Amino acid sequence: MELTSACSVDTSDRGLIFVFVERWHKETSSFHLPVGEVTITLDDVASLLHLHIIGTFNSFETSHVDKAVLMLVELLEVPKEEARAKIAQCHGAYVCLSRLRDIYQNKWEAEHWTIAGHAYLLHLLGCTLFSNKNATHVHAGFLDAFRDFSQSGSYAWVAITLVHMYDNLNDACKSSNRQLAGYITLLQCWMYEHFPSVAESLTDPDYAEMSPRACRWIFMKASSKSLPASTYWKRLDGLTIADVCWMFYGHIRWDHVVVKHRPERDMRKSGYVQTIPSETTGSML
Repeated sequence: MELTSACSVDTSDRGLIFVFVERWHKETSSFHLPVGEVTITLDDVASLLHLHIIGTFNSFETSHVDKAVLMLVELLEVPKEEARAKIAQCHGAYVCLSRLRDIYQNKWEAEHWTIAGHAYLLHLLGCTLFSNKNATHVHAGFLDAFRDFSQSGSYAWVAITLVHMYDNLNDACKSSNRQLAGYITLLQCWMYEHFPSVAESLTDPDYAEMSPRACRWIFMKASSKSLPASTYWKRLDGLTIADVCWMFYGHIRWDHVVVKHRPERDMRKSGYVQTIPSETTGSML
């Protein structure tokens, strides 16, 4: 998992995000645009963030409050009574990001590297893939992913991230304030890649092709044009098929993004021809 701060844009383009959220339909999990229905795919997430597309699926957010308390005690060495108080303060099985920063600092200074690692990684998830609307806390259930660091990469992070993004888009499209939680960088960089005639941003001249694709984009207050939502509406309404970049990951695809032996129709869409290993041929019982 190569997710770092380098993958995150510094400032979200609220006008751009707003007009796309307006076009999201939860019934189809897609944006309804003049060119048809378009959505964020597993391939998009894997290429933009370099997360694993295959592995064990686990939502991590189904943990009961009592289990969350035990994980805080075991994996972060928080006193049990304090753990209960902190979780009660967050009104659920959550832990405050500010508390995680304190734990990380204290454990780092004490050279308790494993506990510091737990706190750091949980904080990273709370600031990126699974951030909430206020960016104040993260679900404690994600600690389970770091119980054994050697197994942390075995989870299907792409699928988990995409489900979380879909859920937040479903919530935002029916909300009166259109406030969107989740990893805004993922959505915004997806827009930069697929809709260059709608979304504008600068590219990093030092970007390396083997880095996560999201690292390619620069969007900061100094570089943004602060366009109003009405401008994005006009661009989106005038969108044509020729304006959309449909396939562009093929030349920069890294090996473990491609899942071997997928259905042939999916492989062909990605520019790959399916082959069957010779040892699997022959009679089948």
